[in-house]
Parts: sequence; C-alpha cells; structure tokens
Amino acid sequence: MTLQEIERSYDPERLLKKLTEQSHEDLLSGKTRDYAFGKFAFDLHALWRQAGAQGRSETFLKDLLEASKTIEADLPEPLKKSGETVFEKQQPSLAEAIRETAKRLLFCERLLKNLPPSVIGVILGGSISYGPFYNVREEPDSSDLDIFFIVGQEFFQGDHAQHVIAEDRGFRRSACDDFTLRSRIFQRLWNEGKADLISLKSPIDDYLASIKVFPRETFIKEFDTELGDMIQADEDAVALVRDYKQGPYARTYLNTIFPRYNFSHRPYDFRLTEEYPPEGGAIVNLPATIISDGHLYTGQHHNHIIPSFDVEYDTDGSITTSIDHFKKHLKQRFEVERKRALDPSQLEFINCSDRRPILSPQMIELAQRTIDSIAYPPSNSEYIGK
Repeated sequence: MTLQEIERSYDPERLLKKLTEQSHEDLLSGKTRDYAFGKFAFDLHALWRQAGAQGRSETFLKDLLEASKTIEADLPEPLKKSGETVFEKQQPSLAEAIRETAKRLLFCERLLKNLPPSVIGVILGGSISYGPFYNVREEPDSSDLDIFFIVGQEFFQGDHAQHVIAEDRGFRRSACDDFTLRSRIFQRLWNEGKADLISLKSPIDDYLASIKVFPRETFIKEFDTELGDMIQADEDAVALVRDYKQGPYARTYLNTIFPRYNFSHRPYDFRLTEEYPPEGGAIVNLPATIISDGHLYTGQHHNHIIPSFDVEYDTDGSITTSIDHFKKHLKQRFEVERKRALDPSQLEFINCSDRRPILSPQMIELAQRTIDSIAYPPSNSEYIGK
C-alpha cells in the first residue's frame, strides 16, 4: 500500500510503518538524523492536519497514541535515541515526541469544544507549534503546552472564563479557582491601564498547560498595529506587554536577562522587570517588539508562533487577518535589513526565532517558504525602498 493510499485511510499504525520505512531509506541514502527525524515528524503532522480536515482528528490522535507504544522496535537506531542537550534540555527520541505530542493535541481537542462566544481565536504556540512530533518532551523535563486565547472583554464578565478554565476540560480545581479570582483582578488592572493580558500555568497529567489570555485589542496591537508602526518609524524603541501572572517570574531567569534575537541571530539582552499588585500575583513586563541599532528583535509572544503561524480557531477571521499582517510586517523588515546589510548572506528570516537551534530542517525550510510567498502590500512600497 502506498503512502497516498494509507493517507486516505487515516490508519495511524500503517502510517507509522510507512514513515518508518521512509526514515530507514533516508538514513541509508546519507541523510542526517535531524533530517530523517524532521521529515517523519513533518509528514506525520501534515497527516494529522488532513485527518482534522475530515473531522477525524481526535480518533486519529487516539489511534496514534496507541500505535506509538509499539513503534520503537522498528525505528532506525538513531531515531530510538534521545537527541542532544540544547538550552539545558535533552531533546526527545522520536517515539517520545510522537507520544507527547499526541497527548497534548488530545487535550487541545477537548479544550476547543463548545467555547463561549467571547473566545474569538485560539493559537497553539511553543513546541507544539514549532516542533510537533519532533521537540515535545516527556518527564522529567516535560514540554509545556502553550495556548493563546484571544477574547472579547465579556470573557472577563459573568462566567465565561470559568467555562474555559474548568475541571471538565482537564484543569485542576486549584488552577480553576486561581484563574477565576485573578480574572476579576485583571479586569480592574486592564481598566486602570496596568496589565495587558493574563496567563495561567496548570498541571495537566504529567506536563504543564501554559495559557495566555489576550484581550483582542492587546493581541492585534502586539502582532499587527504596534509592530507595523515601529517598523515604519524605524527608530530605536522597546515595546512592552504586561502579563498578569500567578506569581514572580523574572527571578526564574539568571540575572533576569531574557535575550531576543534579530535576523542574524544576534541577541538583545532584555532585562525583565515585574510589579506585585496588592491582591497577589505579578505583572511581568515582557518584550513585545524591539528595534535597536537598525535591527528588529522579535518579541516573546512572536516567537511562540514562528514559523508555523497556525490559527486553530477564529470566529470572524480577524485573528487570521492579524497573523497575515504579522507575517507581512516581518517580511518587510527582513527585506529592508537584508538590503542594508554589508553581508546579506548572514541574514535568515528564521534567525529571529529564539528556538532556531532546535528547529528541524523542515521547519527552517517552511519558514523561508512562508516568507518568500508573502507579497508586499502596495501601500508600503515607499517603506520597502527606504
């Protein structure tokens, strides 16, 4: 049976066997471990997307999780082993990455059902976005599941927040109670102009869900309007986004330094600061966008969705539009900096990602294909030639 025939059947066991055969062939032909691993992961992710388009995502993931328990014996030896240690975290084996990705995506399936109308959009971020079936780790240093919710102000009124962060969706009671309380506090902080979004970390089985809830205005500002204005101005500036978290955050980073990167992958050492409202928690000042010495450094939340840029849920198309604008802004700035550079070959679009060292070859290629496919808006033609 060919891979195309298996695709139409959405049989994860057969798919894994076929992808395993391909990985053996890739390694025998001289391809690197990273290439063979990345191709397996990239193709498996595409097959999951196809199953989702047919309304079979949840069944596919459950069957995949079961099939992954027996795959390891047949894998090429290099893919059975864990990867290198990067950012002080050992990268997973293939079987581990498949299991851990499927578990998190199944949680997402449950989380995205029957959302209240105040939820406008949902985006998956972090390793489940830039490295599905490739970078997602198990315990003892398991990968967080990063999820962005974009909401209207009514989300913080009534019981909308409680319908999303709820025990029947997999959250622990303590996390639900904390979020309910802090949502009310956030509404006041928002009205007083002291916080821009609220976040939550909650244990889900043997990993953490890292939830960020953006009012629509914050999201559009961070990914579109403010970013575009800063690029147009082309002056040194640092834009902040204030995240209301459960507790102190900056102290978890050595010397509170939080590096951001430009298109040459050179760092800007951003120093985290935070404030402590009397009701509890911490308001952390995170980098939204930085322009320094003629270079753009992408923000904390930007890096969560580069290079996949996938929107999982969008009620009215506004979130997809903002992400399209985000990509165009990045493309415009990349072209300007490449034009100015003494050695343009040193610049790559994907270098702006802080996860660049752990991305698969296929994700790096996807990033370049994505940026190459974007056309400039005619209204910005004067800026491009600047």
